[in-house]
Amino acid sequence: MMPALRNRQNPPSTLFRNVSLVLVDRVVENGSLRVGADGRIVEIAETALASRPGEAVVDGEGRHLAPGWIDIHCHGDGEQSFFIEPEAVVETLLRNGTTGVLATLGYSQMEPGRLHAQIGGFWGSLSLRLRQSVLGLHLEGPYTSPKYGAASSRKGGCIYPPNSAEYGPILEDFGDIVRYWTFAPEHEGAIEFARAAHARGVVLAAGHTEAGVERLELFRGLGLRTATHWSNASGTPPTRFAGTREPGIDEFALLHDEIYAEVIPDREGCHVRPFLCRLLHKVKGARRVILISDATLAYVEGNEGREVNFNARGELSGSRLTMHAAARNYRAFTGCTLPELFCMGALNPARLFGWDAGVLEPGKRANLILFDDAFVLHGTWLDGERCA
Repeated sequence: MMPALRNRQNPPSTLFRNVSLVLVDRVVENGSLRVGADGRIVEIAETALASRPGEAVVDGEGRHLAPGWIDIHCHGDGEQSFFIEPEAVVETLLRNGTTGVLATLGYSQMEPGRLHAQIGGFWGSLSLRLRQSVLGLHLEGPYTSPKYGAASSRKGGCIYPPNSAEYGPILEDFGDIVRYWTFAPEHEGAIEFARAAHARGVVLAAGHTEAGVERLELFRGLGLRTATHWSNASGTPPTRFAGTREPGIDEFALLHDEIYAEVIPDREGCHVRPFLCRLLHKVKGARRVILISDATLAYVEGNEGREVNFNARGELSGSRLTMHAAARNYRAFTGCTLPELFCMGALNPARLFGWDAGVLEPGKRANLILFDDAFVLHGTWLDGERCA
């Protein structure tokens, strides 16, 4: 069930005790965390706090308490699409520990000439309850390269160069809703698009692209902050010397500290090989990697039981991942610590977009998950209210 908005019948505060707190730089055993009636964290202690009169108490039984996952690249829940069944998708995400998400509209679902209407219709349909979790939109296209991505070559009507007559009204009317936009910098008109989007505070990601590093350098001051699903649907420019390769967005992201790298760590290593996850983690570190699911709707039968989605042509097309599973896989691939894991899966996206969540600190939204040493979830809280 979707969570109710907090009201005056809620207890004045909620105390989580006997929990292992996953903080930014360490894990605190037998800690306590208090949530106020406004749904924000008011106190964190490295000892057992006594409960107050009328206060609700949650005994964590020694399990880990951490910030809820934030997924900035999510088309659905592996079965349904955000833009068809948003309530069902959000329920699935909450059950699996994702408390914040950018609903992603990809080029394959975009309707040429109706993108403005699609955005307005979707956002207008969301209830206040859904907007507790759905923090905005991510547009993955239509200004990407037709060379890269599942079915991209057959969806030419949904992939084309930036068009100011289209993106201008979108930025004007939905600049505070469209928070994130993936584009291919090699397109003619991409610089003008980036300037306009950056002026409205939109975070830009380079993806589905073969832009070279010289071209990418032009966008460093124009809002480019992220490499979309690093090492996926990306290429490099034609080589200038036989037997050599040119660097592209993946290498660009490795070099520049201010550029985040999204990563999809499915269990089979289909999207990103475990070796490449280890390389990414060694070079970028936890402060510049962002875990994503890239979960999509189910295109064909036969993907059940896997963490990846394939379309009817057999092309890798997003995933069936939850953020909790993605984090478990990335930890298995790299050996990263729990604080590092939640930095990549919660704090980094919150910092990138300026959200007051993603970390256990007083004043932050009490979006929380409880899980055990086997990484099994035992509860999700949204603004201090248990919702799964």
